[in-house]
Amino acid sequence: MRVIRRLIHVVLIILVLLVGAVGAGIVVMETTWFKNRLRMYLVKEANQYLNGELTIDRLGGNLFSGVELQKITVVMDGRPVITVKDIGVRYNVMELISHGTSVRVLRLDEPVVHLEAIGGNNGWSISRLIKKQRQEGNRSGPGRPITIQDIGVSNGSVVFANQFVAGGVEIPKQVEHIDAKLAFRYEPVRFTVDLSHVSFRGSDPTFDLNSLSGSVAIKDDDLYLNKIALRTPESSVAIDGAIQHYSSKPAFKMQIQSDKLSVAEIGRMFRRLRTCASSRHLS
Repeated sequence: MRVIRRLIHVVLIILVLLVGAVGAGIVVMETTWFKNRLRMYLVKEANQYLNGELTIDRLGGNLFSGVELQKITVVMDGRPVITVKDIGVRYNVMELISHGTSVRVLRLDEPVVHLEAIGGNNGWSISRLIKKQRQEGNRSGPGRPITIQDIGVSNGSVVFANQFVAGGVEIPKQVEHIDAKLAFRYEPVRFTVDLSHVSFRGSDPTFDLNSLSGSVAIKDDDLYLNKIALRTPESSVAIDGAIQHYSSKPAFKMQIQSDKLSVAEIGRMFRRLRTCASSRHLS
């Protein structure tokens, strides 16, 4: 969840700055020269919000109804943490100005997130990427409401610099072929994500997600899971409930049901289960 928020944060910062440019009357020309000036403006302003450096290779499109950003890179500590082949945004200028930030379509093509676990319980290095603005609990984010009606992610990847184990779960070192369709609502600093579909392929250890749907919301320090339906090649799980104080002392208040559950499949990510399964096999 934190990884997704960091990627969305970077995109949201760009969107908020673009809205500011529209509202101030900056976007009044359709020339290549002006689009290049706008690209440099977005990069310069966005970098004030980041503990890193954003670059955008090209900005195009009809600025009154949508933009295309190509070859987006965010570098932190001399290494890329986020790269995106291209980002497409579709909006209505009047909705942008009058409804906080209201975006109709956001498309991310081949986003790649590079993660490195920090020692102890300090989480991920990417958690330092966004400078604090508004804060609720231990979270921060842009200071204006944002709605994105339709988000599409195609062929995304997450690459881990080191093997990461959390709560006995061994996270795959590489997650590829991430495809997702979702919607996003943000009201400083609360998130709601409606999931129509999410799928990916994980390796080392192998774990594939065929489909994920439902909604996820974060309010205060609680994470709410509403009608989550998760399907893998060998298992099917339904989850409904909440994780209170999820970032500090998690308290699980959830209902979990399954009509098909493969211990062998889950065991690929749980070392203890793998050990038990191996012991039974040897005996």
